[in-house]
Amino acid sequence: MTFLVADAAEWLAGHPRARIESTAAPDTTVRTPVVDSPGNLTDLGVTLLDALEAHDAADARTTLCCQSLTILLQYSATDEVFQFLHTLDGHLDRFDATGHFHLHADAHDSETVATLRPLFDRVRDDD
Repeated sequence: MTFLVADAAEWLAGHPRARIESTAAPDTTVRTPVVDSPGNLTDLGVTLLDALEAHDAADARTTLCCQSLTILLQYSATDEVFQFLHTLDGHLDRFDATGHFHLHADAHDSETVATLRPLFDRVRDDD
């Protein structure tokens, strides 16, 4: 398993690597690369691509879960996040990986939600 975390996550409750590894099954290899900021989409993209390549090399079925697009949208403009996700989608296809993304729709205007919606095969609204 690979968990990508922002460096700022360490401030919340200790280093995320220790928290994640302590809850994983004993026979599970856990990688926890850290990016400086969720606003650095280039660093985030390179780190995610490295993780996809590592899982592909291990011949593992890969599911990418992005806990919150809302955080990306707090640091970057909607059009930048759209382009990032569009590029990431191409990488997911290339590695035959599945993506699962969360967005707190109530935190965004309807235009932002409508802009991102076409990127996804299915959308679940929890209204």
